[in-house]
Amino acid sequence: MNPQRHLPALLRPLFLALCLSLPAIQAQETTVTLLSAAERDELWRVNQITPPAMPLAAPGSAPQLPERVLCLSQKNADGSARLVWRDYKKKAIVSQFFGSDKLLKSETVRQTGPAPLTQVERTVALYLSKDQSAELKALYGPDLASAQPFQEMLPIVTDQADARFAHRLVRFRFQKKRDPGPLADHVLIVVDLDERKVIESTRSEGAWEETPTLATPEAQAAIMAPGQVPQGAPRQTATVLQKFTLNFWKTPTTPVPSTTAWRVTFGIESHNGGSKIMFIEKADYSRDYKDDADANNDGWITILGDTRLAEINVPYNKGGPEYYDISDFSFGLHKLNKDSDGGPTCIGPKEVFFDCVLKELHDAQNYSLDKGGRTVRGQQMDLWSALSAANYSYIMRYTFHADGMIEMNLGPAAHNLTFPGTQQTQDISTHLHIGCWRITPVLGDARNVAVKEIKYISTSTTGSAATTQVADFNGGREGGIELRPQEYTMIRLESRTQKNTHQPPSPLSYDVITRTHGTARRYVDGASWSLKDFWVTLRQTAAGEPALDFRNLPDLAAARRSLTNAPIVLWHHASLIHRARDEDFGPVGTDPNAGIASTGYVGLMLKPRNLHPSSPFYKP
Repeated sequence: MNPQRHLPALLRPLFLALCLSLPAIQAQETTVTLLSAAERDELWRVNQITPPAMPLAAPGSAPQLPERVLCLSQKNADGSARLVWRDYKKKAIVSQFFGSDKLLKSETVRQTGPAPLTQVERTVALYLSKDQSAELKALYGPDLASAQPFQEMLPIVTDQADARFAHRLVRFRFQKKRDPGPLADHVLIVVDLDERKVIESTRSEGAWEETPTLATPEAQAAIMAPGQVPQGAPRQTATVLQKFTLNFWKTPTTPVPSTTAWRVTFGIESHNGGSKIMFIEKADYSRDYKDDADANNDGWITILGDTRLAEINVPYNKGGPEYYDISDFSFGLHKLNKDSDGGPTCIGPKEVFFDCVLKELHDAQNYSLDKGGRTVRGQQMDLWSALSAANYSYIMRYTFHADGMIEMNLGPAAHNLTFPGTQQTQDISTHLHIGCWRITPVLGDARNVAVKEIKYISTSTTGSAATTQVADFNGGREGGIELRPQEYTMIRLESRTQKNTHQPPSPLSYDVITRTHGTARRYVDGASWSLKDFWVTLRQTAAGEPALDFRNLPDLAAARRSLTNAPIVLWHHASLIHRARDEDFGPVGTDPNAGIASTGYVGLMLKPRNLHPSSPFYKP
C-alpha cells in the first residue's frame, strides 16, 4: 500500500443520515431534501432506468454487490433532482442530474474520490471482515457475530501507479476491552470492495478508549470525531448586523463620527456533498447607517450573494499523494470556544454560532492619515471557521471592513503528514495548498454586473511611459484568464445600473486584488482549472444545474456563454507552498506530532471603488 493520509476518527454518516444542501444562489435553490422512495422510482420509470438488484449469493457465502450502488438521492425546491452512484464496473463516481421535468439532463463521471458509504456496502464489508480476518476472529472468539467497528472510513489510494487506484476501500477499526486489565486490543482492517477481500488486518494493543459501540445507522450518525460538529447536521444559517462608528478627529478633543454597517447572512453546510464549509449567503452594506426604521438611513445595498471556499487542492511534489479536501472527503468543522479560540475583545464581544463559527470585532489600524497628522482608526468584523481535515486544520476567514472592503482568506495549520526518516526534510514532502473561491457579486443587481480586466502595461517599447488597459473580461464571455504580476492583473466588478452620489456620479465597483505566494500550474488530468487564475461563468450549467464544482470549470466555461444580463460567478484560486522546516517539529528529529506547522494565509481582497461619493470618514 502507498503511504495513506492519516485520517481522524471520523465516522462517515450513512445514506439515511446524509443531507446535502445546495447554496442559496436563487430562491428556488434554497431547499434541498432527500428523495422519497416513490419519487426515486418515478425518476427511474420516466427515464427507463432499471434499478440495480443485489446479485444472488449462495447460503453462507459473502453477499455480492450490484454493479452500481446508490449513494445519494436528493431533490431541490424547483423540482430538479440528483442521484449519485458508485459504479463498480467503471470504478468511478457517477452523478446524474434530472431537471424539473424529471428527465435526465446530465451525467458526470469522476474517476477518483469517494462517495458516502452505503448500508449495502457496509454490510458486505463487515461480512468480509468477519469472514476473512484471522486477527478479528482471535480477538472476539465466540462473540464474533456481535463485533461492530467503532471507527470506519474510506481510505483513498491517490497514486495512479498503485494497483488498487480507484478501488472502493473501506477501513474498519475494531476494539475490545480485555478483562482483567486497563488495556484493549485493536484490529485495523481494510476491505477492498472491488476485489471482495480483506487486504489488511493488523492487531495491536493500546490504552482503552470508552468509545460507544455502533449498532445502527442512527448511532453512527450521532458520533463524531473529537472537537468536530456533527457531519450529519443540516444546513444552518444566521444573520448578524454589525454597526461601525468611526471618528475623524478635527481636533484632539473634537471627534466627527460616521456610522456604517454590514448585515451578513452566513451558514455552514456540506459543499456539494463533500466536506463542511462556512459560506456567506448574502452581505449587505450601509454607507450611512442609523437604523432600519429611519427614513433618512442610506439604506442597504447587497454586495455579495452566495460566496464560499469551494475547493482545497493539496498536491505533493513527488506526484502523490494529492488531495481535494472538500470534494473528495466529508470532513467536519472544529468546535470553537469564544474565550480560548477568539482573539482579544478589542472593540466588542465575541460570539459563537453553530458551535463552529466565531464572530469577532477588531481594530483595523489606520484607514487614513492626512498631512496634518489627523487619523481615522478602522474597524473590522471577522467571521471564521476551521475545517478539520485529517492532519490539517483550515481556517476560513471572511473580514468585513467599516469602509466596505471585504477580505477572504484561507489559513492552513497542521501537524505535518508523516513521511519516513529524512523524507520530512527533503523535497518529497513539499506541497501546495490551493484555495479555490466561488464568489457571487450582486452590487445591487446581480443581473447587471460587468466584469473587467485591468492591466498595467509597461514594456521596453513604452520606455518611461505606462498605460492602464481596461477591457471586458474574456471578451464578455465565459472563460478564464491568467494573473500576470508584471501587469498587476486585477479584476473589476462594476454595476451597470448602480451609481454613487458623487458629482458627476460613477458606477459602483469593487476591485478584486489577490493575495498569493505564487501561481499554481498543474499539468495533470483533471487539473486544467489551475491553468487560469480567474474564471467567470454563469451560475448554472447548460443543463440548469447550479455550478458548484471548481474542478469542472473548463467544461462549464467551454460553451463561452455571454456574461451580459445574467447573474455570474467569479472563481479564483490562490496558493501557498509548504516546505518543511525545523519549526514544524519538536526539538529532536522530525516527529510531526511533537510540533506544529504555523499558519500561512492566502486569499483575496475586494476593495470598494466608487462605493462612496467621497473619502469615507474624512471631514475636511
